[in-house]
Amino acid sequence: MKHVSKKFVLLPAAAVLFFSCSSEREASLSFMAMDTFMTLKCRAEEPEKLNQEVKAEVERLEALFSVTDSQSDFYRVNDAAEYPVIVSDSTRDLLELSVKYSELTDGALDITMYPVLREWGFTNGNYHVPSSDKIDSLLKNVGYKNLKLDGNFITLKEGQMLDPGAVGKGYAGDAAVELYKKNGVRSALIDLGGNIQLLGKKPDGKDWRVALRNPWGGSPVLTVKVHDCAVITSGGYERHFVADDGKSYIHIFDPATGRPVDNSLVSATIIAEKGVYADALSTAVFVMGEEKAFELWKKCSDFEMVLLKNDRSAVYTEGLEKKLEMDFDFTSVTVLKRK
Repeated sequence: MKHVSKKFVLLPAAAVLFFSCSSEREASLSFMAMDTFMTLKCRAEEPEKLNQEVKAEVERLEALFSVTDSQSDFYRVNDAAEYPVIVSDSTRDLLELSVKYSELTDGALDITMYPVLREWGFTNGNYHVPSSDKIDSLLKNVGYKNLKLDGNFITLKEGQMLDPGAVGKGYAGDAAVELYKKNGVRSALIDLGGNIQLLGKKPDGKDWRVALRNPWGGSPVLTVKVHDCAVITSGGYERHFVADDGKSYIHIFDPATGRPVDNSLVSATIIAEKGVYADALSTAVFVMGEEKAFELWKKCSDFEMVLLKNDRSAVYTEGLEKKLEMDFDFTSVTVLKRK
């Protein structure tokens, strides 16, 4: 799984008013999984027990989605000598969703980018800039359309490999929300390495206040007031390396070029009901750039977004107008409207 640094800060409430069920308590649990620090918080009659159950579910999915664990579904698919390979229901679901979102974004999201990421060193830390010939050679094996799904049977084109990094934590967050719901939880926070997913409102009945990290350093740039949704960011500042030529190369790649994204965006935040959708779109929108992201948003009606640009300006969609509090002196702020 890709490592994602902390992108959000949950701001504390000025006062706490609990639900009428006096037997409920609030508890939190922190742990490492999917190569990042995670925190679960819920209010329930047995919150510690539920948090442990959710942790176990996240770890179960990690074991399936890891690209380095030889027992995982993704490792077995990537290392297969012949196809098809049978995988779990969860992996099948994740792949089906990945293909769906790849189609929606015209390939800006592509789960078959693993060989390219590995060559650049983002999977093992051996960072370098490959030759153009090497990149072009690897790109011949990139393409989600060559991923064949037949129930739980997976077939890849020779030379293809899968990387769930752009969707795995979002999928795990959705699974966490569903497990809390199944156990009657009405208020929960799932922080999977900065991927924030929220069940209900805070225990005091108010919206959660999620602060967006400042990509230029310092205090958060803005706060969004939301509930029952996922808030997920992709940003070039999260992970990068400086090559011998002095240029910085980020970890988010354009599937069309096999090279790190280089456009006007420094981060893209998606707010949507489902975590896997927000996770996928945050990457795809960052790859697309502002203009194509705007067109995608106009076509869809099920997400909002905040784009931060290299010139220290901000762009956000009209559905957030009454939900945002600006805490940064942006050079300009633009509200995107459908009409």
